[in-house]
Amino acid sequence: MNQREGVRQDSQPNQLSSAMNLKIAIKFGVIMGVSFCVYSTIMWLSQLDTTYLYIGRYFDMAIVLMPIAIIFLGVRAAMQTGRVSFLKRILLAVCIGLVSFVIYAPFLFVYHNYINPTWFDAVLALRESQMAASQVEGVTIAAELQRLREFNHTQSGILNGFIPSVVVLPILIALISLPIIRNRKVAV
Repeated sequence: MNQREGVRQDSQPNQLSSAMNLKIAIKFGVIMGVSFCVYSTIMWLSQLDTTYLYIGRYFDMAIVLMPIAIIFLGVRAAMQTGRVSFLKRILLAVCIGLVSFVIYAPFLFVYHNYINPTWFDAVLALRESQMAASQVEGVTIAAELQRLREFNHTQSGILNGFIPSVVVLPILIALISLPIIRNRKVAV
């Protein structure tokens, strides 16, 4: 056996593992993106994002826990195919975030601009009632509501959230997963 054949044989399992990890990233990214879309639709249909926003904000914990659970499951699935290094774990999480973003960002744009364009009015009304109940002055309330309107306007683009959704959050989740989901030692 010559040295070229040895290199080719050694790299095939690595290529297979990389292909499997890409497949896993796509699968869990689709699951996460579709889950976000379903969650938003349920919140809209149940009016938990407008009329019953005071209650609905407690359900927002689900949308915080969802990416953690899905990325953890993706890392665990990748470990079934072999050892997952620190870098591979980070790349897997970022790929899951990217696939999810590609699905959810266009949905969210359509949702905010066409399906439920008045959703932010409910957010403003809730904030106003909370501040009024806390005896905050009218001038301060008006300034806060204006600040929220301006922030919402600057954050309304379809690519808004790309860095946090695709880079920051997935990397943080991957780092959190390090002590929780460990590579198993292979018996020799």
